[in-house]
Amino acid sequence: MISDDATARPTGRKGIYQSFDAAGSITADERWRWINSLDGAVRIDTETVRIAPDEEPRSEAVSLELSPNLSWRRLVIHALSGKRESRIDFADGRVNLCWRVDEISRTRDYEWTDDCEIDYNSALFNMVILWRNRLAPGQTRNLRVVSLDKVTFEPKRLMQVYTHLGNEQRETPFGRLKLEHIRLDLGGNGERICHLWCDSSGVVFDYAASNGGGFRLVAVNFPS
Repeated sequence: MISDDATARPTGRKGIYQSFDAAGSITADERWRWINSLDGAVRIDTETVRIAPDEEPRSEAVSLELSPNLSWRRLVIHALSGKRESRIDFADGRVNLCWRVDEISRTRDYEWTDDCEIDYNSALFNMVILWRNRLAPGQTRNLRVVSLDKVTFEPKRLMQVYTHLGNEQRETPFGRLKLEHIRLDLGGNGERICHLWCDSSGVVFDYAASNGGGFRLVAVNFPS
C-alpha cells in the first residue's frame, strides 16, 4: 500500500516517460522530476515533446504544486508553441481555471472541495491521485475528477473508479519488479478500462490505456 506518510516519499525523484499510440508508435517524451520542500510541500515539473502521430505535435511544460497535506495549490500547463495555455489556482475553497486557445481565453471560477481530483495526459497525474487517495489491495475508490482535454485543455467533469488489484511481479526496462496493479475505469461506466502498475511511492511504471496506447517509464532514479 502506498505510504500514508507524505514524508516517506523520496526526494529528488526524476524520470522519463514515453507515450505511445495503439499501433505502438512513440508520440511523446516526457522528462519530469519531483522535489519535496523543507515544509513538506511537493512540486512536480515536466518538459514534454509531442511528435506525430500525436494529435497536436508541440512542446509542453507542466508545473504543479501540492501543499504539505497534499491538497492542490497550483497547476500550470503551457504549450510552448504559444498556441495554448491553462492555469488553475486554488484559494480559500475556490478554484479559478483559465485556458487559452490562440487569442481566445475562457475562465471558470467556482467552489472547490479537496475531494475532487485533476487528470491530464500524463501518468504523473495518476501518481498524484494515488498519493491523495490511499488504496489497499482489494480496495476501490470512486473519485470526482476534472479532466483537462489533452489537446485543448478544456475541463470536463467525470467520475473515475480506481481499484487496487493487488501486488504482482512485472517485467520493466529495469528488470522484474514487484508493482501495485491498479484498474482505472474512466467515466465510471465500464466503457473505458485502463490498467496501471506503480511502485510503493506511486510512480507509474506502465499504463495501458483503453484505446491500446499508454505510457511507459523508460528512465528513473531509484531511492537509495
